[in-house]
Amino acid sequence: MENLDKYLNHLIGFMKETSKLGTAMAFIVPCCYIEYLSKLYNKESNSKSYKKFIQDVLSEINPKYKSFVYKSGDKDLDIQMYHILRCGIVHSFSLYGDKKSKEEGGRDQSIVLGHKDYDEGAHLSSFSNEQIKDACLFILEDFIEDLEKATHKLLEIANQKPEIKNNIENWLKDHPFISGL
Repeated sequence: MENLDKYLNHLIGFMKETSKLGTAMAFIVPCCYIEYLSKLYNKESNSKSYKKFIQDVLSEINPKYKSFVYKSGDKDLDIQMYHILRCGIVHSFSLYGDKKSKEEGGRDQSIVLGHKDYDEGAHLSSFSNEQIKDACLFILEDFIEDLEKATHKLLEIANQKPEIKNNIENWLKDHPFISGL
């Protein structure tokens, strides 16, 4: 597990470095990283496994990932994260879901992105303005901190559950992280 810890700490460092870009582009790496963590946690990669990672691991770090309620009364942040952060940002470079995302419950701009130094509002708080009526605010620096803690939580889980540890080691062996030459 020592090498695994070093490896994942390298990924966290990479994510923190890219966050210094200070723009909405800085969200791309954490959005990819949460996808990566969900693949380490689950053997398969699909919407169900992504949402399971949020419900099982990320919400242990910050219960708001499970308890956040939109103004509409919807309590589906895990679904919105999948459709907006994964399908929207990672796959479509947008905060709008594609047709399939909308058919499966994704709502355009249900998540908005902000930075501690520039935006008002707390991470995972309700957000609205003239253009966006009902969203959850993600503050980059807090999101990265949550993902770092989730990484360490995942390692704790792996120490207790050999099937998770085995899955992580196999995934990392079969799909090494991008690195320079």
